[in-house]
Amino acid sequence: MFFKPRDVVSGDFYWFHKADGKAILATIDCTGHGVPGAFMSLIANSMLSKIVKEKHIYDPAIILANLNNEVLEAMSQSGDDLDNGMDITVCTLNEATQLIEIAMAGHSCVILNNGELTELEGKDFSIGGVFASLDSTYEKHQLQLQKGMSCYFYSDGFADQIGGSDKKKLGQKALNEIIFKANSLDSTNKKEYFEKALNEWKGELKQVDDIIILGFSYV
Repeated sequence: MFFKPRDVVSGDFYWFHKADGKAILATIDCTGHGVPGAFMSLIANSMLSKIVKEKHIYDPAIILANLNNEVLEAMSQSGDDLDNGMDITVCTLNEATQLIEIAMAGHSCVILNNGELTELEGKDFSIGGVFASLDSTYEKHQLQLQKGMSCYFYSDGFADQIGGSDKKKLGQKALNEIIFKANSLDSTNKKEYFEKALNEWKGELKQVDDIIILGFSYV
């Protein structure tokens, strides 16, 4: 895990739960950063716990649908800005079948297998926010876990970082190349590689957003 908040507290976080032979992993990017983002993170953490731990819902697409409804209802009842929400990836691994199911809202993810990189995309719009509705549904990608396969989930913080000679965003294509190169390294060196790549890109410029990259490999 490469985790680099922009401020002392973060709107990006990861979430994990294991139950009934399933492991549920999520990477979440809440609206804003600093204190507002951290406050939204607390709400998201509580809602995920309710949906997964209390309701025992493990299907990632259904988790996102429930989470979207919870956020919309909470924002509506509180009178808060309805643009508050989160981008999120939820991955469920069935330990018995070795099947991975991934659902995303406002996120993409990267799968590396046999030396090839595949980018999977989710819904364009976030959980909550002005484009979501109570009947929003979410796609689910299904993959059979294979030896040597790696999965990477991330927020938009790294790709959106301003840098380079033209002072522009790094972009997803360049981030994919960084992930591809980092994948062959061990965990410690992966973190160092991401840190080095980020610093070389942004130079003396400030970090613009929270950053999280979370990956796992089947060895």
